[in-house]
Amino acid sequence: MKQQHTSIPLPRFLIALFTGLCLSLSVTAQPLDELRELADQGDVQAQYKLAWRYYETQTPNSNPQAAAQWFLKAAEQGYAPAQNMLGVMYEKGIGVSQNDRTAFDWFRQAALQDDADAQYNLGRMLFTGQGTTTDYRAAHDWLLKAAEQNHMQAQYELGIMYRDGEGVEKNNATAIQWITKAAQQGLPQAQTVLGTSYYSGEGVPQDHQAALNWLTKAAEHGEPMAQYNLGGMYFSGQGTPRNLQTGIAWLTKAAEQNFVQAQFALGSIYSTGQGVPQDYTTAAAWYRKAAEQGHPNAQYNLGRMYETARGVPKDLQQARYWYGKAAAQGHPKAGQALNMLK
Repeated sequence: MKQQHTSIPLPRFLIALFTGLCLSLSVTAQPLDELRELADQGDVQAQYKLAWRYYETQTPNSNPQAAAQWFLKAAEQGYAPAQNMLGVMYEKGIGVSQNDRTAFDWFRQAALQDDADAQYNLGRMLFTGQGTTTDYRAAHDWLLKAAEQNHMQAQYELGIMYRDGEGVEKNNATAIQWITKAAQQGLPQAQTVLGTSYYSGEGVPQDHQAALNWLTKAAEHGEPMAQYNLGGMYFSGQGTPRNLQTGIAWLTKAAEQNFVQAQFALGSIYSTGQGVPQDYTTAAAWYRKAAEQGHPNAQYNLGRMYETARGVPKDLQQARYWYGKAAAQGHPKAGQALNMLK
């Protein structure tokens, strides 16, 4: 079975609150009463730390409304990390009424103070038009400011903008430069894109060994696209000696995260018995998962299995159903198969 590498878009623009998360780990040892006393006296650091104590959801002190109140007190004193976190709370509707415009305004106040998380958050809202008018150029400028402060998510998004020509002139070299910076900081999405780029030779010289190395890093972080592509490399012996069992193991990890191409690949593997004992029942189960996600080849193959009673009981009604689904997506054989059953 020939594996296809894929560059399906990865999730974009995660909300940035990394600075606060790191800080929150360091404040839990400080007594709550002590923090509250200092916060009541106007100590901005105490207000911010106290807000984080209330913000954390896995603790008995969790109180989103109180968190928002204390973030607001610190934000009104001009403390940029608190302004960013208040923006996060308004965007997500945690402890306050959800309001994208208010979130945007708080992100902007913090971004103007060079808070990297806020610069990234402001950039992504300008990119998507969330709480404001879409402005790719302004989005680029704010993401660049954050990226220059080593904000890895901003580096990644900036790289994708240059790769796709979104608001900037397309530039593969600049794209790879920023994506590499993010990948080197451990961002799994960036590692996945970089690995796939080295595999295909898009923007960089083709290098299957480099592809394998970057995809392995991302796959070990649980990135399903990387797991799928890595599985394909082991299965076909590209950049590494061929190892069907290792390939199947990585494909299975991706499939278990509902990565549709991996589910279809496993259906084909079990159907043909490559690297595993031939097992039509397992093949049908994986084809079904992919078919239910709209994969036309899986829909057609599942229809065939119902028609021929392979791995499932013979059921012409189900066969017609899945052939019809595949035919509606333009599968070249499904329409003919459907007509044969009428």
